Amino acid sequence: SYPFIDHEWLTNVVLAKLYPIIHTEGLSIIFAALAIVSLLLQLGLVIRKLAFVPFVLAAAALFPLIGIRPQLITWFFFSILLFILFEKKAWGWRFFLPFIFLLWANLHGGFGIGMVALAVVIVVRIWVQKKLLYGDIMLVALSIAATLINPYGINLWKELWMSISDTSLRFAIAEWIPALFVPSFALWLFVGFSVFFVTRYKKKFHLSQAVLYYGLLLAGISSIRHMPLFILIAFPMTIMAIEWFSREANTYKGGKERFQKAYVIFAIGAAFVVVVQVLLIIEGTKSSYSSYPK
Repeated sequence: SYPFIDHEWLTNVVLAKLYPIIHTEGLSIIFAALAIVSLLLQLGLVIRKLAFVPFVLAAAALFPLIGIRPQLITWFFFSILLFILFEKKAWGWRFFLPFIFLLWANLHGGFGIGMVALAVVIVVRIWVQKKLLYGDIMLVALSIAATLINPYGINLWKELWMSISDTSLRFAIAEWIPALFVPSFALWLFVGFSVFFVTRYKKKFHLSQAVLYYGLLLAGISSIRHMPLFILIAFPMTIMAIEWFSREANTYKGGKERFQKAYVIFAIGAAFVVVVQVLLIIEGTKSSYSSYPK
């Protein structure tokens, strides 16, 4: 008598209709595009001059988690959400967020963390401006109401809470395990690289960005399934922090040249390590699935 809640029911319907037509190869292209667009969309928030190292590391960290998986839909919508919240030119589009959450809630249960991110940004805006922003408060309320338009109503939120509060999932399901147990050199190189630079210049970022950055870092460490969301917010912030570091280096004698040399050497080393890791993952995937039915 357990009431089954399919928090990705619409995605499953779409996949069932598409698969006989485009098969695994077609679905692979669609989900690969979702992952690529999710990452590239964040480049619209920053200067692209020093984006190479963060991009290579971020892409390599995401690579083992990419597949024909509904989770990538949450990556895509979360990236759109971040773009609207932190791109000044896109802020005017925030009133479309209830429609985005309506679609998101029916495609994948990851909409919950998107709602938390939206609420955090609005609360911090109210805190910083020291006044109630009724339009933004209404935006959050409408977005929450939009998520209730699904086959399960409020029970969809209950299902999310059961998943989040069930501590046994951390070690019973692979994608819920703490990231500390995931041996990904690219991931930890990116995390260390990002935390160093972002923390150094944390006061230059908007408070809501910093809160989401460290909040998602903790969520990602707690569960590997949340780490891609941290990578999405960390990616543009890391590029910005490196740019500020570069400008700071230029104020010292010979600093510009030393920075450029160090960046090139690190870029070559990171690219080499990432290529090796990706090749190992591909070979490992081939061998691990050789005994599975197809």
